[in-house]
Formats: sequence, C-alpha cells, structure tokens
Amino acid sequence: QQIHRNSSDKCAKCRYYGGFSFYKEESGSDEWESFGAYNFVLPRFELLRDADGILFICNIIHPDKNSLIQLARDLEEISFRQENFSEELPGIAEVVYWPGSEQWRNMINSALQDINEGEYDKIVLARKIEIDLLSKPDPFSILSVLRRSNHQTVSFCFQPEPDTIFIGATPELLYRRDGRQIKSEAVAGTRPRGNNP
Repeated sequence: QQIHRNSSDKCAKCRYYGGFSFYKEESGSDEWESFGAYNFVLPRFELLRDADGILFICNIIHPDKNSLIQLARDLEEISFRQENFSEELPGIAEVVYWPGSEQWRNMINSALQDINEGEYDKIVLARKIEIDLLSKPDPFSILSVLRRSNHQTVSFCFQPEPDTIFIGATPELLYRRDGRQIKSEAVAGTRPRGNNP
C-alpha cells in the first residue's frame, strides 16, 4: 500500500528494490534481523541501463525546500567517473560449516534413503558457511568478482545498514514486471502451471 501511495503512473521507470523473507513475521536468524520480514527501498539516485541508453534517475517524494537543498548537496557528492573495483579479496582467517561434515553426510544419506523409498521425488538441502576474513571486505569488489565470474547471472547487493549487506548472484530471475506483464523463470520448487495462461 505504501509503494502504491508513493508511486506515480507518470514515471514508468520508477522502481522499488528489496524483497520478502521466507518467514512471515520473523527474520529466521540473527543474520537476517536487520532485513525484517520485508524491506523495500526507493533509491534517491539510480542508474538505469535499457535499450534507450543509460539514465541517471533521481526519485523525490513530495519535495519541499529542505529536501531540495539536501538533494543539491547529495548531487555534489556523486562521482560519475568509471570505477575499477579491485578483484583482490581479503584473506580468510577461518571457515566454519553448519552443519559439520558428519551431520551433513547423515543429512544427505537420510535424504537419499527417503527418495529411494519413494517418500519424496526431490529434496533440496542447504548448508551454511561462515567465513571470518582478515579485513573488512568491500561489497562492490565482491559484487564485481561475482559478476565477472558469473556473467550470465542476476547479481545484486542490498545494504539495509552500514555493516549488513546481502550480496548474491543467481542464475534464475525470480520475476520482472513491465506494466501488467510479468516475466518469470522456473526456480527450485516451482509449482506446475495452473489451468489458464
């Protein structure tokens, strides 16, 4: 409702960025707490590349004198020079796997047994890897490495707080909306098509 209230039909290229948690109200674990159950942002500034070229967009909701003064200050701080982010990432101090190797093998064997017994057709297991680095990483360097090594993926970087960042590169586009048209790609666990197009 807030997104609709703050959107304008006059701005077809206006986009909010963000997403929903898998959990309805809880964040699931401490790492996701600052993201909340959902988090969407209308960026003050964005670069949009499409078939028409590259656009520099400034989004303003209900501008007044003070917000326009702040906007002018923010514009002065923007640099449009080409940045080449370093591909040198910090060294690794420690790597911890959750679950550990023995429990992970037990989970795999249990899943295979359930599939062999016909209880399930498919099981997707997940494992958490916690990496302590020797120094603070630059998120844009990590994103640059991801994009270069996986150039056919959809990459993203979402930062709700100064020291909390969600970075990823996925081969699957969840969805893209253009007016009333939605384009989606199949993801693990996708339901079969319904009775109509």
